[in-house]
Formats: sequence, structure tokens, C-alpha cells
Amino acid sequence: MSIAKGGPDNLIVIGIQNYGLSIFDGKIFKNFTSEDGLQDKRVTCADIDSEGNIWVATDGGGVFKYNGESMEHFDVEDGLASSEAFAIYIDDYDKVWVGTFGGGVAFYDGEIKNFVPDNVIEMFKKKMEGKKEWIF
Repeated sequence: MSIAKGGPDNLIVIGIQNYGLSIFDGKIFKNFTSEDGLQDKRVTCADIDSEGNIWVATDGGGVFKYNGESMEHFDVEDGLASSEAFAIYIDDYDKVWVGTFGGGVAFYDGEIKNFVPDNVIEMFKKKMEGKKEWIF
């Protein structure tokens, strides 16, 4: 299960493996299915950027971005090294980092353009010890 809170509307996002995604706006829960554009309910992680876009990592379906109205999908065809995404992190500059199974770490700032090999992940873990928690 993954829980994120933030964005301009202070939303709460809950992603549950094999159940999908729910967004709570303070009054109402909205549950997302394939009819809403979330084509993979195996949600592994979710995060919210400063504009309120919700980013969702899935176990086999790639990454989804929900802008409040529609869902955008990113997968291997878009440059993601693996469609099995297990971690997503949005940094202080709204850059999106995606940890994948077997494909390393993808970086997104408008286009998927940087990939970090798996062996660099250990370097990140060591560098981040005692700081803001990152899980890749």
C-alpha cells in the first residue's frame, strides 16, 4: 500500500496492490478503474507533484499521471526501461524519479530521458542514509 498527501488541494492518494487507486479530496473518495484510464490496478506507489498531478507506479503497467481530468500513460514505448515500476518519487523541483524492476531508475522532467543502471542504486542508498528516505 502507498499513501501520499499534497498538491495545491492537499489531496490524499491511496494506492493498493491489486485494488487500484483512490483519491480523497477531504469530502469524497474517488476510486479509479480501467474505465478511468488506470489500465493496471497493481499499484505499487503513488506521489503528488506541486501542481496536483498524481503519479502512479504499477507492477507491469508502467507509470500513470492523473491531472485531475484524464490519465496519461508512460511505458517502455515512451522510453521507460521497464514497465514494472515499484517506486515513484517527486523531488523539490517536480522531477519524477521512477524505480523499476530490472531497468534501473528513470528520470522524467517533461520527457523520459535519463536512466541510471541498477548498480548505481546502492550508491543512492548509501548517499541518502540519514537523510530524506528514498526507496528504490
